Amino acid sequence: MKMKYIKLPIFLAAFVIGLLFVYLSAAPTETVLVYPTPENAGKIEYRDKAGNCFSYKANEVTCPKTGMKVIPIQE
Repeated sequence: MKMKYIKLPIFLAAFVIGLLFVYLSAAPTETVLVYPTPENAGKIEYRDKAGNCFSYKANEVTCPKTGMKVIPIQE
């Protein structure tokens, strides 16, 4: 009945063009890096590259006078 008003090849071409337009006009995603601090410890859940989720707990400790090491930031 209504197929006499709709041409299938034209409909499919317009549908594909519409999908392509939506795909190309989508806003790019942005990764936000949040590093743990004493203020946000326990409030944010982090995910590592293996997909494991974890959170930090802040503990105040006294620092020794000697024997401290500088550990570089890991990426």
